[in-house]
Amino acid sequence: MIVTKKDFLRKKHEFFERIRNGAVFIYPTDTIYGIGCNALDNKAVSRIRDMKKRDENPFSVIVPSKNWIIEN
Repeated sequence: MIVTKKDFLRKKHEFFERIRNGAVFIYPTDTIYGIGCNALDNKAVSRIRDMKKRDENPFSVIVPSKNWIIEN
């Protein structure tokens, strides 16, 4: 499913709920597309590891704050 910015803004609560429930998504960055999920959801992270065939290498994580890093 392709979601435009307008679609996302209109249904953002629905999309956030999907992510909380394990959805994996693709998002654009400045130079590439990223694959994302809720970093605290082990099943979702495992799905990305399976897709990328990346068993042990670390991933980049986008975090909301320094406090989140300390807490998690």
